[in-house]
Amino acid sequence: RTAVARALDLPLERRPELVADLEARFARLGLPMPESNLVQADLPRGADVLPNPAGTAPGFLVGRTPVLAVLPGPPRELAVVLERSLAPRMAGLGATEPAPTRRYRCLGLGESRLAARLEPALDALRRAHPSVAFRVRYRADMPLVDATLVFDRPPDPSIVEAFDRAIAEALAPSLYGIGTADLADRIVAALADAGRTLGCAESCTGGRTAALVTAVPGASRVFRGGIVAYANAVKTACLGVAPAVLDAHGAVSEPVARAMAEGARTRLSADWAVSTTGIAGPTGGTPEKPVGTVWVGVAGPAGTTARRLALHGDRHRIQHGAAAWALALLWNALCEAGLARVAYADAPAGAAAPP
Repeated sequence: RTAVARALDLPLERRPELVADLEARFARLGLPMPESNLVQADLPRGADVLPNPAGTAPGFLVGRTPVLAVLPGPPRELAVVLERSLAPRMAGLGATEPAPTRRYRCLGLGESRLAARLEPALDALRRAHPSVAFRVRYRADMPLVDATLVFDRPPDPSIVEAFDRAIAEALAPSLYGIGTADLADRIVAALADAGRTLGCAESCTGGRTAALVTAVPGASRVFRGGIVAYANAVKTACLGVAPAVLDAHGAVSEPVARAMAEGARTRLSADWAVSTTGIAGPTGGTPEKPVGTVWVGVAGPAGTTARRLALHGDRHRIQHGAAAWALALLWNALCEAGLARVAYADAPAGAAAPP
């Protein structure tokens, strides 16, 4: 607020109504108001207040050309003020409509490999539809990578269908969905549609896989529960992993990942279960099993599979990557079982999905 006031050569003024709001908020909490909070009632002269129901600092609008929007910094407060206070006013401030986009969501491909697969299809689409102007942007959070087409203007539904078909063919089998729904959303939807349930057994991820699933509204329809079996004794007591298997192969191994997934499926009475066991670091690695070594297991009605991962980064990235890979491998298993397929969440009505 001080920088904006200086830039516009405006004095800061303390707004009595904002002071009253601050005092009332702290009174409701039964707390004394720190004197330092009064600075939140200081705004450049002539500024319009953007109310902040999630916090004490309001946003504000000031200036004419351009209009400056100043928002609170904490992410939760920023999002609330943007959505409830600023967005409804943006058209009146001269803002244009956001560019229409189409989001293609993939798993297991790095950004460069995804681009290499996609670019020939995009070149062909440019030749076939010269009047459609678009660009592409990528976002990678391995093992998940998005390619988003940004159109200059809304394309006809028939054009969208043509793009979907060409891009789906180019990215198969890595494409898991089109639209905004992420992998966890689609897994929950696929399991719910099939009337199937899911459980988790986690060691190195510490419950992150379960957290990704339960962040989806309606996950209670399919999620039975999760067991964080960090110690070997817990793997044995809660998941039924045989001590002899742990002694012979170690906790970070294919047999243990398989046994954990099967134990979770049995103990949680779930149709499907995933497991993670690995070395998240920064210590604990060996030449045979360096930091980032993770085994993921998937158990289902037709049997159990497991895959070894070699992940990189700090402890947080390895844990996040292992949880994301667990969902990716579960999705692949659901597709092989005929329970999941590429979901066209934003497809035009009546558009047929490619096989």
